[in-house]
Amino acid sequence: MTLQKTPKEEEHEEKDDPGVEADVRKKNESQIIYQDIAEVLKYLASQVVLDEQFYLGLRRGANLTRIIQLWQREKIRKSALNRVTLKYLGEDGIDSGAIAKEFLLM
Repeated sequence: MTLQKTPKEEEHEEKDDPGVEADVRKKNESQIIYQDIAEVLKYLASQVVLDEQFYLGLRRGANLTRIIQLWQREKIRKSALNRVTLKYLGEDGIDSGAIAKEFLLM
């Protein structure tokens, strides 16, 4: 698997975990090859900003076009790298992660 990385991301990763280089082979300056899906997920999780929220309020059963419109509207206001928080309109409850996980797995 190959993900594109900016030089800033590579510099940030090297400061955070010097042992990462042992598990990851560099293909060139802008690409890194990950050995398995666990490494990809670890990298993606490290990019999420947990202090801020990316909030979506939608109806259960909304069509994909509407969900994309809502996502794009929220992306203007907040970074899509923020933690996704979801509220299904008309339902009680606070999203502690399970609702967002259910949404993202659909």
